[in-house]
Amino acid sequence: MSYEQENYRKAVEKIKKAARDLEPKNKENNPLWDLVNEVCKEDIAPELELKMESQLLNYDTVCEYLPERWEMPRNGKLLYSDRELQEAIKLLIFNLGVESTLNLIPRQLIEAYLEKKED
Repeated sequence: MSYEQENYRKAVEKIKKAARDLEPKNKENNPLWDLVNEVCKEDIAPELELKMESQLLNYDTVCEYLPERWEMPRNGKLLYSDRELQEAIKLLIFNLGVESTLNLIPRQLIEAYLEKKED
């Protein structure tokens, strides 16, 4: 990565952190949080199309979806927002494959989820 690209990446990370710091802490009955949700309704990592089999990654994609450092700033939750966490998970599933990912989840949990969705 060139010096200019590295500086650009660092500047983008600073902007992302500033935006995360502005995220409302109390999400219940908070009109600001409703606005954040409205703005962030776009698909999580839309360029990554999940498939049953694993798919290879390139450096640029990894840099786009994985944080530079893994932190727990939210009382035991990784990263600064659920959206950041969802993007990281989607990248991992993309690389591992949906089939291998589902094999990690106990069958009872999958069945309970499917039953809940039917209701």
